[in-house]
Amino acid sequence: MEEIEKEWKSYFGDMNKAQEDFLSETVPQKDIDIRLYFTRHLPNLYTQGSVFFSQKQMSRAYIILFRFVTMAMNIKTHPSYSDPKYSTYKKQLKDDLGHAIDLLEKLKIDLKKDFIERKKKQQEEERAKREQEEQKRQEEQRLLLEQQQQQQQ
Repeated sequence: MEEIEKEWKSYFGDMNKAQEDFLSETVPQKDIDIRLYFTRHLPNLYTQGSVFFSQKQMSRAYIILFRFVTMAMNIKTHPSYSDPKYSTYKKQLKDDLGHAIDLLEKLKIDLKKDFIERKKKQQEEERAKREQEEQKRQEEQRLLLEQQQQQQQ
């Protein structure tokens, strides 16, 4: 079981590296109007992640929602974020952010279970294949031995 958990950690470690590759895309650019983030980018990511979640496409949902959460957290670095005229957008973002984090926690558990189950199944298939190959090898040896015995008679 420890071996499976180590592989899972290495799998998600690799996934985090992949996430790091697009994290730079989740930092709001200061020269882009913040309304685009509030009205387009963030809602689109949130909706897309929620759709993937409802369609049971767990790994895609995790990646998109992770991107949404990262961008939502980084939006505070935008120079216009503190402007009071965006308070309605910020309230909606806060609600969506809480929901997305809840979904990410569920997805992480589900993805871990799925990975462990797939790894166990793969190990069982490999074990069955080795046993089958061993039986075939033993049968071939038995037949070869019988042929040698018949030739000697």
